[in-house]
Amino acid sequence: MQTSYKTGASEGYTFHRYLGAGGFRGADFSSAENAVSPARLTECINLWRDYQSDLGGYLETFPGFRALCKMDAKINGLFAFTPSNRTGDGYLIIHAGTALYTCPITAASSTLTPTLLYNGMANHTSSAFAFGDILGILDGTTYRLLTYNNTTDSFALQKAEDLYIPLTYNEEAPFEQRNALCKYVKESRTISSRETYACGTLGLLYEIESESQKTCRVTGIVTPSPIVHIPSTTLIRGETYAVVSVGARAFQNDNIIETLILDEGIQSIERYAINTCRSLCEVSLPYSLAHIEKGAFANNPNLTDIHLGGGLASVEAYAFYECTSLANVTYDKDELAWQNVSIGENNLPLKEANVAFDTGNNLFSGSYHFVLHEKCVSLSSVVLGTLPLPTAPYLLTSDTSRNPAKTYYQKIGERYEIMVFTDTTPFIPSSIYEKQPFWYVTKTSTEGNETLLDGIVVYATDGRLLTDLRLEVTATLSSTLFAPSPQPDFSALCQGSVGQAIHSCAHATVFDGRIFLSGSSALPGAVFYAQRDKDGHVHPAYFGVCNYICDGTDSTPVTAMCATATSLFVYKGNGAVDGTVFCHTPLDTDQPQMPRIYPARSGTCGAGCVGAACNFRDDPVYLSAKGLEATSKATVSLERNTRHVSYLIDKRLQREDLSHASLIEWQGYLLVLCPGGHIYMADSRLPFQHTSGEMQYEWMYLEGVGSYTNDLPVYRMASVFPENATKCQCGTGDILLSDNPDSLPFGDYATYEKLYPYAVISGNITLTLPDQTQKTMPGYHVVIPAPEGAKRYLVYPTDEKTGGSFAGATVGCSVADLLFLGTADGSIITANTDKRGIAQNGATIKADRIDRHNYTICQHRYISAAITAQDMADLPHMTKTTLKTGTVLETKTMPGSQLKLRVRSDREDWHDVGVYTAGELDFDRIDMAAFAFADRGCGLAVFREKNKRWAYTQYAIYTDEYQRPFGIRQLSYRAKVTGRIKRQ
Repeated sequence: MQTSYKTGASEGYTFHRYLGAGGFRGADFSSAENAVSPARLTECINLWRDYQSDLGGYLETFPGFRALCKMDAKINGLFAFTPSNRTGDGYLIIHAGTALYTCPITAASSTLTPTLLYNGMANHTSSAFAFGDILGILDGTTYRLLTYNNTTDSFALQKAEDLYIPLTYNEEAPFEQRNALCKYVKESRTISSRETYACGTLGLLYEIESESQKTCRVTGIVTPSPIVHIPSTTLIRGETYAVVSVGARAFQNDNIIETLILDEGIQSIERYAINTCRSLCEVSLPYSLAHIEKGAFANNPNLTDIHLGGGLASVEAYAFYECTSLANVTYDKDELAWQNVSIGENNLPLKEANVAFDTGNNLFSGSYHFVLHEKCVSLSSVVLGTLPLPTAPYLLTSDTSRNPAKTYYQKIGERYEIMVFTDTTPFIPSSIYEKQPFWYVTKTSTEGNETLLDGIVVYATDGRLLTDLRLEVTATLSSTLFAPSPQPDFSALCQGSVGQAIHSCAHATVFDGRIFLSGSSALPGAVFYAQRDKDGHVHPAYFGVCNYICDGTDSTPVTAMCATATSLFVYKGNGAVDGTVFCHTPLDTDQPQMPRIYPARSGTCGAGCVGAACNFRDDPVYLSAKGLEATSKATVSLERNTRHVSYLIDKRLQREDLSHASLIEWQGYLLVLCPGGHIYMADSRLPFQHTSGEMQYEWMYLEGVGSYTNDLPVYRMASVFPENATKCQCGTGDILLSDNPDSLPFGDYATYEKLYPYAVISGNITLTLPDQTQKTMPGYHVVIPAPEGAKRYLVYPTDEKTGGSFAGATVGCSVADLLFLGTADGSIITANTDKRGIAQNGATIKADRIDRHNYTICQHRYISAAITAQDMADLPHMTKTTLKTGTVLETKTMPGSQLKLRVRSDREDWHDVGVYTAGELDFDRIDMAAFAFADRGCGLAVFREKNKRWAYTQYAIYTDEYQRPFGIRQLSYRAKVTGRIKRQ
């Protein structure tokens, strides 16, 4: 039913009404204009509360933005990076297109000079986090770490998978988790004794002697080896056999063997077993060996050292025949026992050698077997102590001239012989070798289509050097371990799928001293966290293969995370079955590989997160489709765990594309940066309790925030002669100056584009000065309206621009008090708040003020406006008439400021009341206005505004002029009650 009102004719009374008494708090976009509190505004465009100025309680024009540089591609990410090891300002890291740039940050600078660091990023929105002196960067495809070198003033960008490889096994026991990011694995152990790792040489051939007694002999070797170690037992067809002898002619004519070791338990060496081995130089025989048969070691001219066990009973004839170099013999027993050993004929080298008695086993040379506990396909490095091991016993010398303290070798066929130098022997490094103290070979097996490493065998010429040394092996994992999982199935996770998922993460935060990553396209419901390394430090490139959390059982993705001092909040999108908000707290365990885990303390349903979250002044907030939500530890375990904190702006915020919005904390404000250049600013310093019972923020609103391309300069009409000239001419025609900007169709400003319909002359403009001299006038232009005639008008360029293509800010970051934003057209802009105290054109300005020339958005004008509620003065049933001298604005004194006042009521639409500029008020519908300055930097603007017989009234304070800021605190008016509204 429609309701009409009739005004009564009763006599009224005068009252005084204050709007925004004590200062307007902010904007309320959610309610009808007649339902908004008088303390708030129904519109608050490009205004903010500048707390760093001397009058921080005033709403004033936001000082705008300036362009710093233009990149060749869309800005996908802006990140602040301030390494502690750098003196001076920090850096702005710029992700533009596929390139990454670094740029020093300097406050109040007019330009940025980015330096290309890397080209190969993914061309979409990226994210980053700071962790100590490292900046982690995620582009949805690769997880990279940026570091800074203070000595060289340079950056290094590396993939996380290349930076840290954990020790998976230490002393044959798991010590750390495998790194999900890395294709490599390390195993490490300390060699405490020869017996622990001694093994038979690979490729030995065996022959069964007795099946019933399970004994066998060695009959040869498939691949000759410099060190041959014969074990006391071996496996044949899966059964263990005792090795009791070295068979006849087993190694005859083997010119590769240099060292022979027999384990305890071997009883005899048969005829000619190690005969004519020209490289053999050392032999170690066990106590169990009783018999050395005929010719066993004959014709070994380089044999110099042999150890004989105390159980030796006989050495048959010719056993050491022609062993001309044999000089050193050690024997386990004393000389008397040696005399009881039966030594046959033609063993003169053995009889004449120097024998050392009661020595024990002096010859420690041998082979040492280390099993790899992971499936690996190749070795990256083998390090013993600090010495990298080669894969061969002899290597070309690194010497360039002969070192008398060294023994050099030359290669003759397949064997190496000691070089004998004379004064004329040339030293040619490319053909001279040195014997290595250690080297290694691999043991392999086949599994499917892959050849896998079972382990390595380390050879030593003197095993005593191995004592207490640490062996570290780095190997490449099998592709079956590192293959990506075909489906994001947490029940069948393998290292490859975890590593792939981490690289595709989109969100990052730091909590409990660890890095947490989520938003993976491969495993959308997962949260991964970094692991402590062997030194107890969290390493940003070490994510254990088991260090993940799966919140919920469905595939709804994690859309954001937020860390507080005690909890990690994980937010999922709409549609999550098991909850949209999960709270994680640390839990210590007794597992050495996972000493601390982060189970979900609770997971409750609520509005799903559509994109961004942050910890705003210890208040974890996130964006939902409904607006801004807050989560607190006190309520997270309850059925309802979120509270809505954007009631005042929901009506407008819900129209934005919040899935592509971002949250930035800056100067005590929370900025909701939305596509299109819209920024909603939550003020944390003015919280209040909403009628719903929830604590709320006050809100401001910025629009038109972005950059321009192909914009054009603005030209204005000249109204006074430059330099007080008496005459201005172009060619032979006089130029007319106009005080009326409407004398030309294009108004008081224009661009070249707008001037094209007219004749434009840019040259030959001359001034006639008061002394009758003439001067050429640069920088001005002449316009001749069509049709061409005698009238010519003078215009001049300004620093203002207009037109062009607008690109709204899409990404940003804050650095201390600086705000940087990036746009889709590749521009980087910054808020002009850092221009505080810097005046232009040689003027002076207060230290807390911002020069009026900075109030632009990339040299374009923008509107600032504050619109009050539709005020009924708490008298909805009465009609009122505003008194002529009763409307007063409390304003902030800002040099060059301008404000315009409009008013409307239920009886009359918007109309101009007046313009205040530089202490004077231009008026349109009113008589005049007064302005009084106060010592404290504020003033009162008095308006003679009169509206009759209204039920509600509304005021708009605004400016749409170039570089004309204003500031207001409150508005008051006096009115007289003129009658009663009657229903009919």
